[in-house]
Amino acid sequence: MDVLRQAQGQEMAARQQLREAATAYERAAIKLAADEDYTNAAEAYEHALRCSSSPDAFLLSNAAQRCREQKAPKITPLVLAEKRAAIAAQLDPLEAAVEQQRIAELYEKEERSEQAAEEFTAAANLHKSAAVLYKSAACEAASLHCWKRAAYHMAAAEEFGVAALLFERLASHQEGANASISRFHAVLCHLANGDYESAQHLIPETLAGLTPAKAALLNTLAAQIQHFDRMQFTEAMIAYDDAEEMDTWISRLFYTAEQKLKAR
Repeated sequence: MDVLRQAQGQEMAARQQLREAATAYERAAIKLAADEDYTNAAEAYEHALRCSSSPDAFLLSNAAQRCREQKAPKITPLVLAEKRAAIAAQLDPLEAAVEQQRIAELYEKEERSEQAAEEFTAAANLHKSAAVLYKSAACEAASLHCWKRAAYHMAAAEEFGVAALLFERLASHQEGANASISRFHAVLCHLANGDYESAQHLIPETLAGLTPAKAALLNTLAAQIQHFDRMQFTEAMIAYDDAEEMDTWISRLFYTAEQKLKAR
């Protein structure tokens, strides 16, 4: 056991040294880029990337690429950490929300769905706080926008249960057709998650504000929960796609739901 603990201690020390090396290389790269020495800055960012185990390490790769193009990097892990610290210390929830949303949009641009969902959720909460404090309709709208982006990204990350709850939460703050569409997405996420009880419970109140194509699809899906028929399921998907062109993420939900229904 002593030998094992000694090896574990050495591993932890080595990881700490790599983290410190990554930070040192990144600081050097930032200074070199500021002096417009982009060639050496790119090399320093690449060294930092090799040493880094951070989930934000992709930013180092982006920074190195921009330096190779003789352009100043837009954001790096250290800069991102400073932004997070500024958000945590920010007394004005509106300013904090705006900065948090920018971070979320960075992850969205990089197609990192799980991180984007987490950041959009944080931004939504901050926008909501700002809406309460300032009684601002614009802040309320921004909060709903962030909840919607968070829900989409949770679905893209295949966290279907969480996505369904986010869509339901979004619907509870909306009215009319917008609320129905959010509940429609929640039903699809429940089905993809294999939560048929929640899907069935939500379908009746969802139907009212939907387009005929969406309503027909939900009625078919309700029947499929009781008895799965692959041919009918496929025909329902094709009919919906013909009436309202199906987004890629919706196609993925249908495919996952079909696999879950078929496996029951």
